[in-house]
Amino acid sequence: LLSEAHRPEEKMAAYEDEHGTYIMNSKDLRAVQHVERLTKMGVHSLKIEGRTKSFYYCARTAQVYRKAIDDAVAGKPFDESLMGTLESLAHRGYTEGFLRRHTHDTYQNYDYGYSVSD
Repeated sequence: LLSEAHRPEEKMAAYEDEHGTYIMNSKDLRAVQHVERLTKMGVHSLKIEGRTKSFYYCARTAQVYRKAIDDAVAGKPFDESLMGTLESLAHRGYTEGFLRRHTHDTYQNYDYGYSVSD
């Protein structure tokens, strides 16, 4: 377990495998394909995380989610091309997080710690 000097009581697990050592190297969450279900569940807001992303990434991602939300509320089917738009942006690999059950290796990016694009 690791801790920071200013927060010694908070321990963080580090994992090591044949790819290296990982504290946190999460893939980017992509939930646009779940927007219809999320709106039906009563979710009223979504956050686009962009601290380490470009303005372009944030703007395009917000546009994609806005269209998915508008379509879901209007009763239109999910536009699969939105997935391609997100795929074309620089990203750290995508995961659906805990919105669907997956094996643990689909949550972490074991190959690189930076964003890539097609």
